[in-house]
Amino acid sequence: MNTKTLIATAALVASISFTAGAAQTTVSDFAGLSNAISTASSGDEIILNAGLYDVTSKITITKSLTIIGAGKGQTILDGGSTAEPARANAVFYVHAPNVKISGLTIQNASDLNDNATVYVSSGDNAMSGFEIRDCEFVNCHGKRAGGMATSDGADVGSSGIEARANYPVITGCDFKACGSHGDNSVSQGGAVCGSFWVENSTFDACTRQAWSVVMLHSSSVVSNCVFSNMGVAVLPTSTGIICMSQSGGRAHLLVEDCVFAGIGEGPLVGEAYSVIDRCIVSNCYATAKAKYDTGAASDAISALNGILTRPWVNPLSVPECRNTLFVDNKLPVQLFGSDAYVNCTFVNNVGGVFCKGDPMTASLENCVFWGNSEWKCEGAHIEKGGYGITYHASGFPAGVKIANCVFEGASENPDLMTVVNVDTTGVSSNLSCRADNEGIKFNDYDNGDFRPATNSVLVTNGVVIAWMGGAADLAGRPRLSQNLVDIGCYQSDPDAEGPVDPTDPLPPGYKPSISGFDNGSDGIKITIDNAIVGHTYGYKKSTTLEGLKNPDLPIQYMENPVATAGELLFTIARDPNEPTCFYQIVVE
Repeated sequence: MNTKTLIATAALVASISFTAGAAQTTVSDFAGLSNAISTASSGDEIILNAGLYDVTSKITITKSLTIIGAGKGQTILDGGSTAEPARANAVFYVHAPNVKISGLTIQNASDLNDNATVYVSSGDNAMSGFEIRDCEFVNCHGKRAGGMATSDGADVGSSGIEARANYPVITGCDFKACGSHGDNSVSQGGAVCGSFWVENSTFDACTRQAWSVVMLHSSSVVSNCVFSNMGVAVLPTSTGIICMSQSGGRAHLLVEDCVFAGIGEGPLVGEAYSVIDRCIVSNCYATAKAKYDTGAASDAISALNGILTRPWVNPLSVPECRNTLFVDNKLPVQLFGSDAYVNCTFVNNVGGVFCKGDPMTASLENCVFWGNSEWKCEGAHIEKGGYGITYHASGFPAGVKIANCVFEGASENPDLMTVVNVDTTGVSSNLSCRADNEGIKFNDYDNGDFRPATNSVLVTNGVVIAWMGGAADLAGRPRLSQNLVDIGCYQSDPDAEGPVDPTDPLPPGYKPSISGFDNGSDGIKITIDNAIVGHTYGYKKSTTLEGLKNPDLPIQYMENPVATAGELLFTIARDPNEPTCFYQIVVE
């Protein structure tokens, strides 16, 4: 068997803290929960037994407490109304630092007059040390966000991305059918709104009258999350993530190891310095396409979001999308302003990339365009519809840089020939672009394996950029091989021969899907939903997040390879001498 190690940075599970000497109170109904929170002292733990808790009023938390349920689907807090838009009650308003909440399902709850189901105030230092872990929000609605919100204008990390410990954290949570019911005057997210570090979470069918699924203020991080089925927005879009500067600040946004599937009008838009790394964007722009198909062509154009930086904000650096796969999208990705797409792969999309604005300084570098169909939007006077680049009939926007990119059939496509200025050999002298008319030689194009075969024109023909040192491609492989880089989102795999065997090696882009993370009495229990037959799972641990980057950390393996595909449960023994640990899943 070909053995490989996939360091699943996307599966960085959580930090676990144990508080010595904390008083514990166990409750079994909502009245008991309210009373326990009222009478507890800072540092206490409140344990919620499994069962249904009828929420009859909003609970304000003014002490540093830890609230622990029995797990998603077991401890259920119900706001009492399934009709929309009427809602009975929100659940928690947090007005104290170091509040921890875990192991709950919160459903049918919210506050249409103010904020969200769980709201964290920026007053009283409440955002400091806040963490919500392994919780589920179902059918929750609010004015600012359906699930989680912080105070508008919160100034977390406004000068750049900070350490995880400096953010209120959402980890291992699921948001389903949650929505904002605010208006244009309120910055809203369908599921989340505010300043957060969001990781290992899923968002399904969340928007309603929201600007986006997740609306972030100041600087934030979104890591290892899945966004799906978002074509249900009313006002004004159904974008996956928006990051906005607050109080004139310059926000930073890092989005890594995320999947955007079925986002109606694009994955990301914002006023921030944004970096998207190792993401998959698929089957998006359906809402925008519907606008175009009904004749509202200008509306369709305005809805084509990419990593857009607002033109009236001067970002600290160029917004950049790296190592990302765009596949099967219904309309092109918008290139605007100073956006940069580096080592991205665009396959089987309508239109590829759309260049909007003239002039602009956007760029495409080390990218590959293959199997993209033509898109012409006559209503908006877009009559140049190349198979990788779409642009206005007045001409290709000045200032756009295209370097070291590969296009399908460039020398045979007059529009694309104009853009890349290729000669008869399919090579551009002034833009260093090329066309591979013999076929791109993906590893298995028909079955969705877009890694380059070892004899592909993509291999080693990329330009090395400073950030690539120590970076990974979309499948988790080192971005540089002998200080050389391939074109596109994947590095070639010398050990791969032909189509991917589902048991050997790991499928491209595979990441363990962690559905359970339980702090049990006999240890930490991790549940993986998509374990693969024949592979061995293990973990690394460190007392610091940075420590996980140490290549010499030992790997603790399960004893045997996985025998049956699907759910896998393994337990990590608790070490009382290490009160806080970070864990990383390793698959071989």
